[in-house]
Amino acid sequence: MLTKSYRYEFIPGTAEVPYVAPYTVCQREPATGHYETKLVTTSYLIYDASTGISYSYSTAGMDSWTVRDADNGDIYLDAYRFVSTWVQDTAGGQMVCTTYPGQAYVAYVPSTTKTTLDVGWDAGAISVDSQPGDCEVTFTMGDVVGARVGLEPSASDSTSLEVLTHALYFYQDGASNAYVVVESGQAMTPPAAYDFDDAWAIRRVGALVTYWCNGALVYQSAAPSTGDLQVGGRLYSSGDAIA
Repeated sequence: MLTKSYRYEFIPGTAEVPYVAPYTVCQREPATGHYETKLVTTSYLIYDASTGISYSYSTAGMDSWTVRDADNGDIYLDAYRFVSTWVQDTAGGQMVCTTYPGQAYVAYVPSTTKTTLDVGWDAGAISVDSQPGDCEVTFTMGDVVGARVGLEPSASDSTSLEVLTHALYFYQDGASNAYVVVESGQAMTPPAAYDFDDAWAIRRVGALVTYWCNGALVYQSAAPSTGDLQVGGRLYSSGDAIA
């Protein structure tokens, strides 16, 4: 069976985005000021002359230090550190407020696949084998928008309509299903109705081509057929099929 497929398009979904209310943030402009640096001196007794006891201190955290001898024989460690202090010059400025718009709620949308009709004479197929002499193609035809099936020269294009030298064209004629004999793109018979269970055949004997429905002759071609032939099928709309 030859069938024309539908077009399928993947449409990605969107994630849910929660609602966020608008909000306002206010803060005062910072005060102005400066840093003042002072030298702080601390003296540590490291040797007591009256008792003969020595003391030890870590110099970690000191910017500098010196050892000093006192008049009474005591020894001192003078440690120096620079200390910076923030001094405010002016009070804070005016209050500044910023309003943020927030976020509207966005609902979750799942991914989907969109199916649409593919319309146009752009689908077809040809038989694998070709026949140099007498031959016959048999088939049935269901409810189609447009389908053509018949004989054509070997190695022809599988989508061209005119290369079908001897064919049957099935289509919708208003509310009815109709067919005509077409040869090289030209209608050779007036439209006629058909049933879905009709058995169709196109035969070549010698150079003569005939068309049959349910064993009855419906048309005898005046156009002789020569050379190698292959079977060709053309479909117009998605869902059309040749069985």
